[in-house]
Amino acid sequence: MKSKTPWTFENHVEAAQQLSQSRDQLGKLIVELSHSYSVNSKAIRLASKAQDILDALRCEMDEQLYRDNPTGFSPSMYYPHTPLLSPYACREKLERSAERDE
Repeated sequence: MKSKTPWTFENHVEAAQQLSQSRDQLGKLIVELSHSYSVNSKAIRLASKAQDILDALRCEMDEQLYRDNPTGFSPSMYYPHTPLLSPYACREKLERSAERDE
């Protein structure tokens, strides 16, 4: 069975930009919705959940970048607007979010 080719550094750069922009757009949408609807409305809850899912994807892709390109790894690629935290910060944040949803 033929093995799959890992992503290049350039693939990660492009995906990181797209995911960051998508998250920013969702954040703006949540703010706009909050001006018209309760924070408990289904629309805001779903938009927030979508943002959490994007965060989970960014976290996973950040880890994949390290596995694919350890010499080119930079946490700031998938998290350009976030201060650098511990390598496990995104995983810890996602676990807290999952606990909150239970």
